[in-house]
Amino acid sequence: MSKLPAEVARLLFREGELVSYASPFVLADGKTTVFPSNTTRGGEFFQLNPIKEAKQNKQAALDNVAAYRNLLLEFDHTSLGRQARKVRSSRLPYATMTYSGGKSYHFIVALSEDVGPERYDYYARMLVHMFGEASPDARVINPNRLTRTPGAIRSSNEALQELIELGHRTTPDNFENWAFDYNLERLVEFKRARALEARLRAERLSRQNPEALRPISPRWQALIDTGTLPIDVPTRHDALVRLGVYLRGGGYASGQIEALLTQAQEAMGLERDDVPGIMEFLERAR
Repeated sequence: MSKLPAEVARLLFREGELVSYASPFVLADGKTTVFPSNTTRGGEFFQLNPIKEAKQNKQAALDNVAAYRNLLLEFDHTSLGRQARKVRSSRLPYATMTYSGGKSYHFIVALSEDVGPERYDYYARMLVHMFGEASPDARVINPNRLTRTPGAIRSSNEALQELIELGHRTTPDNFENWAFDYNLERLVEFKRARALEARLRAERLSRQNPEALRPISPRWQALIDTGTLPIDVPTRHDALVRLGVYLRGGGYASGQIEALLTQAQEAMGLERDDVPGIMEFLERAR
């Protein structure tokens, strides 16, 4: 039976804490797999957080969790290469990265202090949500979740559950700062993708109707190119609205208007996306 490597145990648990291990066992029917727990002998799996008591019928119970520190991220339907690229590029401050011996990597974030059940639940759900497009396993939000023991052999295929990377603990504040920064980066990427999509759509329209691309007056061209507001326009949002009205009056196609508004919004550094609302207003005002 395999136990956690010493360096992993020191990172995820404190001295004297009980670690619950489990290994799959197939019942006599040949179909049902159970995971009897054992805190001393080791196993193919270990419980993510420490436990209070080492009793056979209570060990894996949710109310037997002694501390709420370790968060788990694993994936179900994404290639190994994409899993690694996605998590590493996000700069998630994970403590361990372990190959499951099958189709996934398991990433554990080790918080430096116990955050309690409510805050833990919030962190765990947030972590899954933030990687939603990569199909993470949503069941990992439970603090008593089992995860693969690095160094153990996976019984289903005799593959090594290999420890790939060993990192450090992170404070709750650092974890929250990472989450804020990562969400901000995703928002910027989303806006850039929308702007590119609008420009490509405008280019297609212009090829279909070259006459629709007429010169724009210098005061509005400066807004589109550099974000410079005309003297008589009080706010950036007002400038976008007036630019939309100007373009609509000039006979520009909807795709071209949306593309130019998006370009102007980026040039002005607006954090919110006003373009959909302005386009809706222009359509109603036709």
